[in-house]
Amino acid sequence: MTSGNVFSVFISFIFIPLILGADLNDDSINEMSKLQTMTIDEYINYINPPAVHKFQNGNGEKVVCVKYEDQLSLQSGNISKGSRDNFAYKNSSAEECPEGSVPIVEITRERVERAGSLRQYLNTGLHDNTQKTEEAKSAVVFISSTQSQEIHEIKASFNVWQPSVDTSNSVSSAAILRLLRENSDSSINEAMEAGWMVNPSRYGSPRVTFYVAHRVWRKGEEKECFDLSCKDFIQEGTEYYPGMPIPGISVYDGVQMDSTISIRRETRGNNANNLVWAVYLQDKLVGHWPASLFHDLTFYGNLVQVGGEVVVRSGKRGTPFPKTEMGSGHVYAEGFKKAAFVRNIRLFTNNGALITKRRRTYFLSKRHCYTIKGYMRKDNYWGHHIYYGGPGGYFGDCKY
Repeated sequence: MTSGNVFSVFISFIFIPLILGADLNDDSINEMSKLQTMTIDEYINYINPPAVHKFQNGNGEKVVCVKYEDQLSLQSGNISKGSRDNFAYKNSSAEECPEGSVPIVEITRERVERAGSLRQYLNTGLHDNTQKTEEAKSAVVFISSTQSQEIHEIKASFNVWQPSVDTSNSVSSAAILRLLRENSDSSINEAMEAGWMVNPSRYGSPRVTFYVAHRVWRKGEEKECFDLSCKDFIQEGTEYYPGMPIPGISVYDGVQMDSTISIRRETRGNNANNLVWAVYLQDKLVGHWPASLFHDLTFYGNLVQVGGEVVVRSGKRGTPFPKTEMGSGHVYAEGFKKAAFVRNIRLFTNNGALITKRRRTYFLSKRHCYTIKGYMRKDNYWGHHIYYGGPGGYFGDCKY
């Protein structure tokens, strides 16, 4: 892929609703349409499975432990909700669920109303696809194989920081690991991703939060699903789950913390037709998307996007840019312990072989606000790595 193609792909992916040339999972698209017509109370009753235990996490989010088989993603239709009032929420450092159950952040009325409406909640993540009044600003690297090898796993270790988000005119600041597939006509129609973000309007807290998301487009209709807000991602792990606070924040010129995230295609149950895309945090299974959710990404990807992304509300050209930080809030040139990094970025083929011959293109959409630079070391700790980030609108040159 040439640098020009990468740039056009990025613009198409972030800003323009794409049209698929082939059908996706009709049930998945129809479910999103159905959800958007519900009242908030109907949605809450639909999306929350019955609990066997409850606790409150470090973000202040209410977490319900549900039987694995009761989570909505495994149900063909509505299930009996039972009573959600049988258990009091426990504030405890031991955030764990009983054996046979998995943790799921409970979706409450307050959580939905923070987004403005149910439709906005269902469609608002890194980028608001419903109003076209927001802009995604990125400092990322695009990576692909120079030999057109299929990508079956992506993995990287993300330096964890606490960026400040100007909630008066910003939405989120995130570190992203995103898998894409570019088609022969250079279009990109689907994506899956995982990472950490600060998104107060969604999570009700400025804490750094682990998230997963996937996007598909069909005949001009775009679908975006974050965490477990629709019945697509299946939670499997008991220690890590979407919507949980990331433990361990880096200190400027002090202790550095990072978390390893991977997205990997797997076969389940010794059944070659049972394909999933599994997400791991710190090499522990979080959950998976059934590969059948996708069309282009059913079997493999061929393009990876890694780095930082800030979403702000649109502003008038030449006016001050929001004071929202990316990464540590410091530029790449400050280096280790000061700038945010993503290290040991790796791509693998279907047999687990490391893809070594790769094409890397660095993209920066707001030069006076954020920065990025890539490096390569021949060791197992740093490998291919990037430093990225910046302060946003704290300086005069950073404008819309």
